Amino acid sequence: EYIPATQPIPGSQQAAYGVQEKEYFCVKTVPVNPKNFLIDPNATSIEDAMGCAIEKFVSIHKVVEGMEKGIYRKVDIGPSGNDDDLEATQELVEFQDDKVKLLTYYGLVPKEYIEQLENDGEEVVDLFPEDSTADTYSGLVEAIVVIANDGLLLKAEKSPYMMKDRPVVA
Repeated sequence: EYIPATQPIPGSQQAAYGVQEKEYFCVKTVPVNPKNFLIDPNATSIEDAMGCAIEKFVSIHKVVEGMEKGIYRKVDIGPSGNDDDLEATQELVEFQDDKVKLLTYYGLVPKEYIEQLENDGEEVVDLFPEDSTADTYSGLVEAIVVIANDGLLLKAEKSPYMMKDRPVVA
């Protein structure tokens, strides 16, 4: 945020007036429509689930801005088609331009896939190896995965949160 500030001018009795940039941390709660919230069907709580996801439409300029800042991977992205299931039903006019469908997943992911993406930056094609069931569920790490338009991987990283928990409350 910007705050008013004064600074003395070196070698002078005068001061310069202007603004100064100051970091401001604020945590906000964002309500999610229940039909846009996806969770493991066997779960009884968010902590008990293997993972949960939030599906929503965002403006394409916000996704491009995230790519420029390095938050998302640089991929060739375009606007998404219309999806009545994610849109508000009371709207008389549905805007179909310049929006991207984002699926943000918070949950457990195989450790080797996250490490490979962090090291190489290349996508993993084989998502479900044909090993034993116990081997499939071992070595999972808490992660955040963001997918755009049902198929473009924008982000996959280990959970950046100190407590390695999910930033979702239900």
